[in-house]
Amino acid sequence: VASAVLDCESRPCARIAMAGLSVMSGGGWPEDCVALPQLDEATLLESVCQRYARGEIYTYVAQVLLAVNPCQDLPSLYGQGKMARYSGRPSPGARPSPHPYAL
Repeated sequence: VASAVLDCESRPCARIAMAGLSVMSGGGWPEDCVALPQLDEATLLESVCQRYARGEIYTYVAQVLLAVNPCQDLPSLYGQGKMARYSGRPSPGARPSPHPYAL
């Protein structure tokens, strides 16, 4: 199994056309990469990188949950309170934010 290190802070971000993203989640990168106007390796990595830069370490790609190691403790992402947000069934048509508790 191959692995790669993605250094979002020091690499120059690829210039990806944001056309079509302005209607999604406040104009940002979507929680599910399937919603990207173009789904290829560069766009997927840029989406994950941009979400990581905003402190969002989890991203969906259809039914797959991607996680970027933040290399630091993030206690606000875990615990009983956070787990309670993901308990029960979501409303029809609603999908919880990307998180291992959502699986």
